[in-house]
Amino acid sequence: MFSYLLVTGPPFDKELWAAVAKRIIAQGHGATAVSLFTGGDGSLNSESQRLAQHISTIKHPVVLIAHGAAIPIAIEASRHCAPSGLVLSNGPISSMDRFTYGLTQWAALPRALTEKLISPARTMALLSSSIGLRRLVVNPYVMDHDTTVTVCGPIFDSTDRLTRMRLYLDGLENYDWQGPPPTLPLLICFGDADPLTLCNYKEILKNRGNICDSSPVPGGRYLHPIERPWELADRSIEWAQTQLTTT
Repeated sequence: MFSYLLVTGPPFDKELWAAVAKRIIAQGHGATAVSLFTGGDGSLNSESQRLAQHISTIKHPVVLIAHGAAIPIAIEASRHCAPSGLVLSNGPISSMDRFTYGLTQWAALPRALTEKLISPARTMALLSSSIGLRRLVVNPYVMDHDTTVTVCGPIFDSTDRLTRMRLYLDGLENYDWQGPPPTLPLLICFGDADPLTLCNYKEILKNRGNICDSSPVPGGRYLHPIERPWELADRSIEWAQTQLTTT
């Protein structure tokens, strides 16, 4: 039995994983989604240390699944407390992707400007509009207003979490993109139709040999964990059962 620890990055919260976790649990494994920016100072070091601490408390072998801008946190947490395996999905692995870069530019804007012109309420309205998150899925109707509020609202409803999120994103400008630890078993499970976040993961596959696997989700975009949750869940389980050890 494996315990799957699920983490996603800005602007999403753990609710993004609801269907994925349900699918994993139905197949006899543990699954827990973790919220970021609930404590500490919001820095990459703080968030990775907190995630590593969470990993250390789980008694079963851990498969850490990271999505989006949470990937740097998962990679650094793996250096502090290595899980049995790491699954990375649609986000920056060894360089900044366009979506994460856009988030860092927003975070770098003067806070007084963003609070006045891009308030949390206005941001939520933009994210749930036809020019917002609907472009990150194949079927735009998947990201309706209620779904957007569910997966993004918890961060924008908390001033403290929003501040930590901004500090984290702003700090990514100076991140040293070394990629995952070289001996850690790695699965790259990207939606292969995502035009925003496909990084140079082929270089990682080439350089890491037989401890790195790729299982793209055909036609998936950035938010395939919401739109096609069975794809990521099933691929992660199959990979763990065939490539990892539970001892």
